[in-house]
Formats: sequence, structure tokens, C-alpha cells
Amino acid sequence: MIVFNPDLTFQTIKFIPRLEYNSNITITIINEFTKSVFTDLINFDASFLQNGILTFNDLEIVDISNGNKYSIKIEDDNNNILFRGKAIATNQQTQEYKDTKDVYIYE
Repeated sequence: MIVFNPDLTFQTIKFIPRLEYNSNITITIINEFTKSVFTDLINFDASFLQNGILTFNDLEIVDISNGNKYSIKIEDDNNNILFRGKAIATNQQTQEYKDTKDVYIYE
């Protein structure tokens, strides 16, 4: 799972790609709450891949809200899917993340 920080303007995505790639990449991020779609085309650059991890820095995703969940699909020019997964937006520390933080549950 990828974690976005809603307090930041620019986000970073890191993942291990399913395939080797050598073409431009399309990132599609769908906010599962608002159904808004973010799409970005990134030109091929071999420096994005370091030690088997593909990293995209400085993605300006405008619809990041605390607590929202996102679907992510990353594919190359040939429509080969390099990554498909989920993301969540939170400003909590990821090791201590709780869905119920600041929520009182009546018993």
C-alpha cells in the first residue's frame, strides 16, 4: 500500500514494477470517495529505476484528502501494467496508523 501525506503538495510513489519498461509511463490515480481521476504522463528515464524500485517524485496530485482511499494503475505505452494497487491519505505515522484514530465508539 502506498501512503500519501495530505499535508504535502507533492507526493512520491515507490514500487517494484511487474515488468521491465523502456517507454513513457502513464499514472492513473482514482479517488475512491469522490471518483475524481488524476492522470499523468511521465517520459521515460532509466534513472527512475534504482535497485529494482521504480520511484516517481514530485507528483502534484490535487485531490489528496486525509482519510481518503485511492486506486492506482501505472502502465507503459504498450498498455502493460507495471503496477496496480491501493493508496491511503493520512498524516499519521504509518507504523502507528489506525482507522479509528480520534473516533469514539459507543458500547
